[in-house]
Amino acid sequence: MTALGDHVTQDFVGAAAEAHQRRNPIQPLEEVADPQSVGSEQIDGQVGDALPQLAAEDLLDADFHAGDATAVQYRVPVLFVVVNNGMYGTIRMHQERDFPARVYGTALQNPDFGLLARAYGAFGEVVERTEDFAPAFERAIESGKPAVLELRIDPEAITTRTTLSSIRAQALRSGG
Repeated sequence: MTALGDHVTQDFVGAAAEAHQRRNPIQPLEEVADPQSVGSEQIDGQVGDALPQLAAEDLLDADFHAGDATAVQYRVPVLFVVVNNGMYGTIRMHQERDFPARVYGTALQNPDFGLLARAYGAFGEVVERTEDFAPAFERAIESGKPAVLELRIDPEAITTRTTLSSIRAQALRSGG
């Protein structure tokens, strides 16, 4: 978050389209961007609705159906951070809680989002280690292009507070 905070201005708008996080991942940035200022707002929602919400806020072209392609075409200075754990995490978390060790239909075979971004003409990079995020973020900003940073994270770390193994173990202890 420190790398992001160094670049957040008063007109910062963050969008988090994550279904199960109890704490919005962009919340710490509110300390940098004045939440009372015009255009400095947090859009928080379910998976897949952040881009339409941004479009509705007139921040991006209302026909924002192809994210990167539209951003490249209209030179929209946007940075997408894709947090990729390779699964439908919310569903998996509930499966482990209610039906421990009975996982069904939650694994995803995702594309390389960095490569996909580059195919559209945007900046794209995959980040797999925490210490690599700040330099990748700097490169994305310095590129002057719409950008995608794909953060590949360990699926075991299902939230910032617990793991899938912990959820499963607790469910098994309680007779799940």
